Amino acid sequence: MVKRSSLMTRILTDISYAAVTAFACFSFYIDGLQSRAIDDAVRSSIRQTGRQAADGVAGWLESRMLLTQAAQEIKSLINSSTSEVDNGVRPVEQTGDALRAIGTEIGQINAHMEAIAVSAREQTVGLAEVNTAVSQMEQVTRQNTEMVKDTNAATSTLAQEASRLRQLLSHFRLANSTTLRAVAAGT
Repeated sequence: MVKRSSLMTRILTDISYAAVTAFACFSFYIDGLQSRAIDDAVRSSIRQTGRQAADGVAGWLESRMLLTQAAQEIKSLINSSTSEVDNGVRPVEQTGDALRAIGTEIGQINAHMEAIAVSAREQTVGLAEVNTAVSQMEQVTRQNTEMVKDTNAATSTLAQEASRLRQLLSHFRLANSTTLRAVAAGT
């Protein structure tokens, strides 16, 4: 592609060349040197300059047409890219919304887990208190069992000693001729 400034310079150069040639021919004409060769040279020069100018303008028009087509293609690509970016942004926004919702759900789950942990700690304390109470009840029950055993042993020993005492008392006689045995027997 030909740059616009160099193309314009070339056109202006060709036009100035044609003007100088025309001026030179005009000068020869004024001086009385009219010759057919000079006229032909001027015409040839003007035709050559015209062709070059026409070629330059054609090149410039072709360049302008190519630039217009390129600009339209670029505009089309920009519109297409904008559309594709918009289509890509929507799923990203939807993903962001979904992730925010998941974050909220996770926060709620964490709150529930914390409540469960607090409840578990409270239950642990309660179970420890129940365990302590059961241990104390077991200890009291053991102590009661030991006391019952001791009481039974003491009662058994006392019954044996009472029986032996009755035997000993049965050997003695009282003044009114009742025996201590009858007293000991409770009659």
